[in-house]
Amino acid sequence: MRLRRASKKTSEDTQEDVADVRGSDGTPNCPFQKKKNTSLSAKQKNRKLEFMRAKFKAQRLVNLRLAKKLAQTKAKKQKLTDKICEFSRRGDVSAIIENLRRAYDKGCLVGTSNTLKFMKDISANLCRSSKGRRYGQVTKSLYDALRIIGGPRSSRLIAQNLYGPSESTQRRSRAKHRFNHRPSPPTDAHFKYLAKIYSDIKQSKGINGPVLVETAEDETVVISQVQWDARSDECWGFCGKKGPDHQCDPGFVHIIGSDDMAYDRLKAAFSENKVGGYARAVMLNPLHKDLPPMVVLLQCCCNKFTHDMVKQQLESITELYNKYLLPILGPLVGNASDGDARRRKLHLENSMSEEGVRYKIDSPNFTMSGKLIDVEGRSVVCDLADQDFVHCGKKLINHLKHASRTLTIGGNLVHMHHLQLVLDRCSTFQHGLQQYDIDREDRMNWESAQRLMFPKVRECLQQVNQGDGVIGENVSGTILFLHMCWMFTEIFLSVTASLHQRVRYASCVVNILRIWRLWVHRTDKLTLKENFLSRETFQDVSIACHHAVLIIKASRDFAPAHPVCLQRTGTDVCEDYFSANGSFVMNKHNYTISDMYHNLNNMNRLQELLASEEGPQYVHAAKRRGENIWHKGCTETSPDEPDLCIFPTDEELANVWNAGLRDAQQLLQTVGVKPNTDDISNPSNKWFFKPELLTGVTDIQLTLEMFTEEDVVDDDAGNEPQNVSDPTPDVPPLTEHAEFRAHIAHVVNEVELQEEEAEEEVNVRPSISHTIHVPNHGEVHKSTLVSKINLCPAGELSWDRTARVRYGKKSFNTSNRLESGNDVGLFDDVAVATKRTSEDKWKLGRVVRMRNKEKGVLEYRNPICLDDVGKYPKVHLTLNLYEKDGDNFKYLADKSMEVLLKDVIMKVCLQLNDNVYVMTRDDQHQMGEYEKNIQRVNNSRVVRQHTNRQRSRNSEARSATGGEGMVRIPVIPNANNPNDNIRRSQRPRTLQLWTVT
Repeated sequence: MRLRRASKKTSEDTQEDVADVRGSDGTPNCPFQKKKNTSLSAKQKNRKLEFMRAKFKAQRLVNLRLAKKLAQTKAKKQKLTDKICEFSRRGDVSAIIENLRRAYDKGCLVGTSNTLKFMKDISANLCRSSKGRRYGQVTKSLYDALRIIGGPRSSRLIAQNLYGPSESTQRRSRAKHRFNHRPSPPTDAHFKYLAKIYSDIKQSKGINGPVLVETAEDETVVISQVQWDARSDECWGFCGKKGPDHQCDPGFVHIIGSDDMAYDRLKAAFSENKVGGYARAVMLNPLHKDLPPMVVLLQCCCNKFTHDMVKQQLESITELYNKYLLPILGPLVGNASDGDARRRKLHLENSMSEEGVRYKIDSPNFTMSGKLIDVEGRSVVCDLADQDFVHCGKKLINHLKHASRTLTIGGNLVHMHHLQLVLDRCSTFQHGLQQYDIDREDRMNWESAQRLMFPKVRECLQQVNQGDGVIGENVSGTILFLHMCWMFTEIFLSVTASLHQRVRYASCVVNILRIWRLWVHRTDKLTLKENFLSRETFQDVSIACHHAVLIIKASRDFAPAHPVCLQRTGTDVCEDYFSANGSFVMNKHNYTISDMYHNLNNMNRLQELLASEEGPQYVHAAKRRGENIWHKGCTETSPDEPDLCIFPTDEELANVWNAGLRDAQQLLQTVGVKPNTDDISNPSNKWFFKPELLTGVTDIQLTLEMFTEEDVVDDDAGNEPQNVSDPTPDVPPLTEHAEFRAHIAHVVNEVELQEEEAEEEVNVRPSISHTIHVPNHGEVHKSTLVSKINLCPAGELSWDRTARVRYGKKSFNTSNRLESGNDVGLFDDVAVATKRTSEDKWKLGRVVRMRNKEKGVLEYRNPICLDDVGKYPKVHLTLNLYEKDGDNFKYLADKSMEVLLKDVIMKVCLQLNDNVYVMTRDDQHQMGEYEKNIQRVNNSRVVRQHTNRQRSRNSEARSATGGEGMVRIPVIPNANNPNDNIRRSQRPRTLQLWTVT
């Protein structure tokens, strides 16, 4: 209290002091003048102020009492809507109406008509019994999709809690859209079924006009198991009769029956027929983002079919498509594959043919074409060959780290080692790469391959090439190669390039490959087999580039109302279909061919529901590592996406394609690929200025010479199954039995499609017995009997034991053991011993290839330990040599030699210094010790007469060499000398010494 009074007094004194300093007129007073007595008036003011404060507090209390009475009065006269708002805050049932009204006023229900229809069905069925409920199409579609995705348990759980349809109601709804798929060739009923689906989708999505369609074809591995189908009494899983001329039959099945001989026939079927281990799918792929792909042919096979069989099936599919789907969708322009040799052969035959009216660009450099045909008075294009661009892009990148190829452009090396330099010498924020992108252990990882093509990676390579802030090295060949890969991917996935620019990219990529190939063919000491891309990769990339240009032209001529959708081309739709099958079989991701047939109806129905206007919305799961991330590497900033409906004319297409040829010539000249003169008319320069004349069909002799240098095995295609033999027997692949079954399937499906108003699922099949009589066992269910025969078809080991034995083996070369310091692998520098007659006792070289020639040719990719050299007596190393220049070494990329692994002395470490390589002091010391031992052995000549001690010593030396005249001795380095300040490695080395006998 004292402090408060003192503070108040001090405040009053301060006010008096301020009043004394200035007068009433604002002029400063003299400090020596006498102060006026104003304390009485200040006290009066304070008392008046306290009175006003007390009066304000009293009035405030009065106002609060009046506000309370006013609120009570308003609550008594509250409107109905205000009461509902209050109830909603309290959790009353009437709050639902108010929440909907507020959402409608705010515009939150715009575009949610399906949600309102679903809520309308729920509210309408609240007061009805279970037998009197009615449901709209939106509710039926939702529960149909829920049953397909989540199964019957999820569907029943939601239906019971949200007044949904019963099990019988859902069954009747599904029966209207059922189509029973079975092994058979393409049928009319199947295409009618697809025509109805696509017609409904186009109508619901508002898609007007024709769109381009192509077929996509691929295979996948399935469980080799036969299963019994109760609907047709057939065994599915066989692919045809066994024999030397076996070919897969798409309609081959075995009917069990119920007579006395059924069991004997079933056992004979397993011994006479071959069980397929692959599933082959042909899908219709509309090049439009809102139209889903659909399966038109599903076949069990063992990968034994020819390109003639593929051609026959595609012609059958095209005929049925033009009959039922051409008026609804648009022209079927071609077929897509992902590197299969049989389909590639068919593509080259169709695209290089001169039969009929050809569909191409008016440029002599454009060598592939399609075919124009007339279908009921309507001109359409067909036979456009397509190779999957994702597969081609991965194969291009995989050549950077190839076991048997060392790419060379203009004398410049193209290798993944250059990207390792970027990873080591540049910041991660500059290039965005990781170590697993360089290692490429998963050679089919498309996401990692895209990162290697990004422009920022090439910018870092330019820094390494110019020595800008980092240690410089010649990487110009790798820069050009990655730029070509980037242009190839831009054709299909670009977010900024127009159609004109994409055509130019396609021309540049094709002509770079052509000229590079011819340059390698004409250069001495270089071969297409070791210094260029594989023949399969070269052909697939060329086919994909020509196809992209022809699709742009076809979209202009036959589907101008829709933008070009190049990202939908290829066979990625087949990969998505195979992956989706795994989630339909208890999410195990392994299934049989019978599972795929049973899932196909549900998968097609789900695609129809999701694409329908009254269907549910579905968010797909996260993409696999094959996700397209191309937009993340785009460096150009464009405010708007390119208009892919601005089509180039025929003249513009020819001009842009020729401009791409000039771009390719300019890029290749920067790395040293150039003709001797600039004379275009000189025949010796034809390979550079007119490469199409030497890589097409006009110069057959050179083409054959170039192809004979190639190996026929495409080892960059990942796990793509290949069929080396391509027999063409006279018997047709489709048997009479398969055609008969196809006719039966057509009749049954026609009947089922007409029964849309049935209360129960229509069953037009004759009665089928589910059991079979087995001697000494009585009646056994057919599915149980087929499962047991699958485990032991001929009395051998059961399937599960065979699997344990097979998967228990481990390959020595592919084991992931840790590398030791004495391992030798690809692109390691090693010192090797020379012959005794050579002037140099040893040479340095870089390992570019490792292979075993004992039984055929076996390529090695993993390092081999020198301590285990006895296990690899026939392993040959191909070395690019170093030339000795004083104490330094120069790398000679064009000079190589082949040695055995046992000739390797040790692994050395070279350091780059002013464009020359220098050995480390440790390695120099070890090689000095090696030379002294060699000199010591050469000086100890062996005379004719030997003492017993000498004979034993020589016999030990010969036993150590294995009869080859070379001794391996361990060398323990000298201890570090503290006086010379040189630190030497104490790791023991193994040296090889030549002996003279």
